[in-house]
Amino acid sequence: MTKNDPILVTGSDGFIGKNLIAGLQEQGYKNISTFSRKNSFKHLNKLVSSSTIIFHLAGENRTNNKKDFQKNNADLTDRISKLVLRNHQPCHVIFTSSTQATNKSPYGISKLKAEKLLTSSLKGTIHRASILRLPGVFGKWSKPNYNSVVATFCYNIARGNSITVHDKETVLRLLYIDDLLSQLMVLLTKKKAGIYLPKIKNVHNIKLSRLEEILKSFKSKEKVNILKFPTSKGITHALYATFVSFLPSTSFVSPLKLNRDKRGDFFEAFKNSDFGQVSFFTCNPRQSRGNHYHHSKVEQFVVLQGTAEFEFKDLSSKKKFKKIIHSNKPALISTIPGWSHKITNIGSTQLIGAIWANELFDPSKPDTYYNEV
Repeated sequence: MTKNDPILVTGSDGFIGKNLIAGLQEQGYKNISTFSRKNSFKHLNKLVSSSTIIFHLAGENRTNNKKDFQKNNADLTDRISKLVLRNHQPCHVIFTSSTQATNKSPYGISKLKAEKLLTSSLKGTIHRASILRLPGVFGKWSKPNYNSVVATFCYNIARGNSITVHDKETVLRLLYIDDLLSQLMVLLTKKKAGIYLPKIKNVHNIKLSRLEEILKSFKSKEKVNILKFPTSKGITHALYATFVSFLPSTSFVSPLKLNRDKRGDFFEAFKNSDFGQVSFFTCNPRQSRGNHYHHSKVEQFVVLQGTAEFEFKDLSSKKKFKKIIHSNKPALISTIPGWSHKITNIGSTQLIGAIWANELFDPSKPDTYYNEV
């Protein structure tokens, strides 16, 4: 398949569809057609006849009229299957079914029927069908208060609204949208005719109680400027990305406390209980900062503008050490527990620097003690 081969995405206005189209465009695919509820079947007929890849995402998953499940899941899939049969060139239909296809709900029954119609139509032909039985998919652009518990929880918790958890012991099977997209992209390279049921990877099992706990932990830290986000991969990392995508725009900006004196300015910017905090400072010419030591805290400095002289003194041996750092020769310089340290602006312009500390600053236990270098 080339980047110019025609691709059709049904359900293009949906959560998965929007993410998929963005992913395809990022990978350089240019010939992408879309089909959604606002389009006619005549439009669909034309698109299917010219496509070599069809991501069939369209369907009904929540309705007050049970007939909609048959119409928008089974019947629509049947229509697409029959249209594909008219194609003289091989076509690959990638159909997003559901793990609920194994239950007896109207939705599950319609999904299973759609699978069978697709299989019976394309089996033994020049075409290929990949049927993906998806668990609950979550991520940015998902629809809250609809059919995604993650989206619903994120939206309401981010706004301080209450959420209802009927059975905290319920175990959810969840798939992050980016992990799904990675698997869909792999299918683009598959050409061999036949019917396939690819195994879905990176599915997470999580209790509702744990989901609630994780999402509420993000919100509880927001107003004190401590970003309780995970620094490693996994479901917590994915849930954080999803949670912040539901924050109202009023939460995009958080005021910071600026501390100012004759030496210059100082403010704490990024704070996280997992990795510590990052602060920024200025220092006016011939002014110094520091003259203190720590027992356990470790800091690392970067000079962003100007010239700084770093001085150190070992409180045990009284040994001293001095180093000049220029912003045009970037270097990372660390403070060591038990060594008093001082930073002096020896340049003629304002010194600007950044500090990372391996722990959050606690005024009641600052681990910062005055001592002249």
